[in-house]
Amino acid sequence: MAVNVVFPGEDDWPKRTSPALEGLHMHCGRELVERVRGLGIADLGPKSQLLPTKEGDRTKNQLRALFCESEEAAPVALYAITHLVPTLRYIGWI
Repeated sequence: MAVNVVFPGEDDWPKRTSPALEGLHMHCGRELVERVRGLGIADLGPKSQLLPTKEGDRTKNQLRALFCESEEAAPVALYAITHLVPTLRYIGWI
């Protein structure tokens, strides 16, 4: 799964980015990312480290998550922290 983060950008309009792991920690919080990893993310890192890529692949450095097949909650939890948590942090709810 491609890992994209949605957060308030310029003039509070939503902005979407595919950050490096450090950026994911910055936007979502290291603790939340590690908790979600414990729910069934087998690996989290750049696409070029996790999957075969072709030469000239412009997405080879984008963050990807690989999930354990038996865990159904991990993709939902990862989506929630990458799409909801940055906005909730921005408005001060968490």
